[in-house]
Amino acid sequence: MHGAEMQSSSLLLNLHQVAMKEGHLPKHWSIGADNTRKETKNQITMWMLVWLLCALEDTPLWMIDVIFLMVGHTHNKLDRLFSRMSVALAGRDYFTIVGMLGHIKASVACDVESGHLSQTWGWKQLQEHRCCPTMRNLDPAHAFRFYRSGGIYMQWKQWCTDEQWCRSVLLVPEEHMQPLALFRPPCLDMQFSTGQGILDWINRFEVWCSSQPVGNYKDFDAEFQWLRALVHHQVPGEYSPGTTVDTLLRNLKALPHSKPQGPRAPGSLQSDTITQLFPGGDIPPIPAEHLVKIDGITHTAGGRPLRSKVIHPGSLLLVRGPDDTNVLGTPVRFLVAVAMETNARMSRDQRTIVVWYVPDTAPVENFRGGGKKLILDIWTLGQHPQCDIAASQ
Repeated sequence: MHGAEMQSSSLLLNLHQVAMKEGHLPKHWSIGADNTRKETKNQITMWMLVWLLCALEDTPLWMIDVIFLMVGHTHNKLDRLFSRMSVALAGRDYFTIVGMLGHIKASVACDVESGHLSQTWGWKQLQEHRCCPTMRNLDPAHAFRFYRSGGIYMQWKQWCTDEQWCRSVLLVPEEHMQPLALFRPPCLDMQFSTGQGILDWINRFEVWCSSQPVGNYKDFDAEFQWLRALVHHQVPGEYSPGTTVDTLLRNLKALPHSKPQGPRAPGSLQSDTITQLFPGGDIPPIPAEHLVKIDGITHTAGGRPLRSKVIHPGSLLLVRGPDDTNVLGTPVRFLVAVAMETNARMSRDQRTIVVWYVPDTAPVENFRGGGKKLILDIWTLGQHPQCDIAASQ
């Protein structure tokens, strides 16, 4: 089935293939993905990456970034590569995966490495693990970071081009890393849901090819034999299922902890540099801490935020003002404020300095013609900071 388990399995196999070829694991693994909740942008894939950091605790890999570019983004290197593949295949016939890859490698002006998803594992069982609380509300965030520092920590931000990540959240305490690392997903059965239908189509196509008097559809006995073997998962090598996660982990852990010496790869434009040039979007930013919900860590199971009772510099506060407080001629009984750095004497006296956030005026939408009346918009509190500073208990 297409979905999170297939995507997570593809990520693990891709990492294994590249690491074995290069002879080492990366310290920092960056994953570029589409904004597809069904496949990558979901808690199953996220917890698989957290599990991988636990399972590879004694290896150099300690940080994983997952980047989701905006919908309609400028084409990155991967998009441009696939567009060249499409041109390479245009107007050409091929009967097998091997034949298709042969056309691509002969036509594209770069080295093309390919792999095959021969096995999918049951990653959904991670949701039942006691060390994996539920993640919610992943949609508004477009960049996630997981790193190992004692335990496993998580950060996120709304857009890839945002300068600041949210504060780090401890996902897996150090004492829970080993129990999570012992998890092993089962191998799922690899079979075609319409296997007999595929075989029937191959039979009809073979008869049609043999009936052609002349042309390019002759002497394809080996191709048809390959296709039938593939339907039954009997093609050896990378097309044969049965690989276990234990085998992949053993291979990765056995790699050297330092990068082998050799010629350096030519420099290239980083994929996220393009997003810096085209940030796009006029959506107002959301405070990063408010984007993702994790049961028992950032929110309760009912979705209520777990708030600290400690006021520190940067804390947002709802402060009741004096009874005669007026903003632009409108009485306001409370204001939003941000706690600032204070000296030691004020801290001992349990006092702090705050910066008030004063609301602006906004037009009333009454769906009638003519000028619009302006009223104080308390819902924009926090959007228009002013520099009036006052002391508050």
